[in-house]
Amino acid sequence: MWPSELINYSSINFMVRYLYKMLTRIWYRHQKDLDECIIDLEIIINNQEHEMNELRSQLDKYQSVNESQRNANEHHRSGVPSPLSMLLCSLIIWEKVTS
Repeated sequence: MWPSELINYSSINFMVRYLYKMLTRIWYRHQKDLDECIIDLEIIINNQEHEMNELRSQLDKYQSVNESQRNANEHHRSGVPSPLSMLLCSLIIWEKVTS
C-alpha cells in the first residue's frame, strides 16, 4: 500500500474547511470587539477634549479676572483710585467664574 493511499483526502478537506470557518468566526468576533473598543476610546477622547476645552475656558476667565485685579492693585498702590467701572467689571467676571 502506498502512503498516498493511506490518506483520506475527504476527511482532510473537511477538516481544512472546518478550521477555516472556525478561524473566520474567531477573526470576525475579535474584529467586532476591536471595533467596539475603538468606538469607546473615540468617545472617551472626545469627552476629554470637551472637558479640556471647558477647563481652558475657565482658565482664560480666571486669568482675565486676575489681570483685572492686578491692574486695580497697581492703580491703588500708585495712589490713583481704580475706576469704579473696572472694579465692577472685575466683580461681575469673578462672580461668573466662581458660580
